[in-house]
Parts: sequence; structure tokens; C-alpha cells
Amino acid sequence: MLRTILASIALIFLGSAIGANSVIGIKQMSLIEYDKQLCNAELIILKGDLIKLSKITTPDLYKKGLKSRMDSAFGTLNWICRGFIDNDPNLFSLFEKLEPLFIANKFKELHLKLDFLIKKYPLNLDQYLPEQASKEDIKVGIKIYQHYCHGCHLSHNDQLEMPALSLEVMAKSLAPEEFIARMIAGVKGNGVIALRNPLSRKDISSIYSYLLDKK
Repeated sequence: MLRTILASIALIFLGSAIGANSVIGIKQMSLIEYDKQLCNAELIILKGDLIKLSKITTPDLYKKGLKSRMDSAFGTLNWICRGFIDNDPNLFSLFEKLEPLFIANKFKELHLKLDFLIKKYPLNLDQYLPEQASKEDIKVGIKIYQHYCHGCHLSHNDQLEMPALSLEVMAKSLAPEEFIARMIAGVKGNGVIALRNPLSRKDISSIYSYLLDKK
């Protein structure tokens, strides 16, 4: 899964040219701002995972992994979304209903509530879209992908419980909103940067552009 990759990438970035913009980007974003973005992304991922979980064609073992991931995500959702919840007390009751709906397998109702929240708090894609990347940016994106992503995210095998799916297949098959959300919420750093995603907006845009053009 994307959540498990780049566990120690931040330390490598701190000493490399590749990650200079990434670390600067992290420092410029406050914890609340970062968590708001993470909240936007996690809501989109939960909806995407719910759609997969609801399909009869999704392998049972993969469904087991999806349920485990979603259960974990619901456990921290209120915390990472606190920037929105604290400013709108009415939201607290709505967020509190999400996990019980998931546990009760009321997926249609859960889908509607997630869709409402995603529309109310949309993920700002402006700086993440592939057309934002210059040729020089893409060269950096290629290096990041080849060094840190390619080894685990090469094949697209959804017959496993926790597959590391192909980023290329995901980039070309998912809506931009969901792919970017998975790149934002699915990549972790380490304790040095409070486990934040070490990839900057430009890094993600560059990787995305490279994957879309990859033959």
C-alpha cells in the first residue's frame, strides 16, 4: 500500500538535491493546514476504497485489506479533520456517523455522506496537476519514482490483501482527484518531519506527469 512506502525517505531527502523543495514545502505548511489537506485526501480515498469494497468483482482477500485500511482511517479521521470540525460544530455529528455506518455495512448511506463532505471540502488540485510540471520538474519526478516507488509499485496485483499497486496503472485509470489524494495521504515521512508526506506539490505533479506519459 502507498501508506507503507518511503518510511525513511525524509532523511534521504534532507541530504539530497532531489528533496530540497519537498522539505521546504513541508516547513511552509502548518500542521493544521497539512491536516486539512490530508482530510480532503482521506475522504476521497475512503470513497474510492468503498467503491472497490462494494464491487462483486473485487477479490475477497483484497476486500479484507480494504476493510482493514478503512477501519484504521476512520479511527483517525476526526483528528486530521479537526481543522474543519472545530470551525463548524455541526460537522462533528456527521463525522461521528461515518464509522458506525461502515461497521454496519451501510455502504450506500456512507457513500452519500462521504460524497457530501468531499463536495463541501474539495481537494485543491491546482498545484498538483501534471500540466503544472516543467521538463526540469519531470526529470526530478523520474528520479524520485525510480529510486523510491518503482521497486514496490511495479505490478498491479489485486489478488493480495495489501497489494502495492502499480502507480502507473493508478495514474492512468483513476480520476486525477483520487490519484493525487492517494499520493498525498498514502506517502509518509518519519519522525524528523512528524511523519508528514515528504513529497511537495511539485514532486507529486512531476511524478504524475511522468507516469501519464510513460509508455
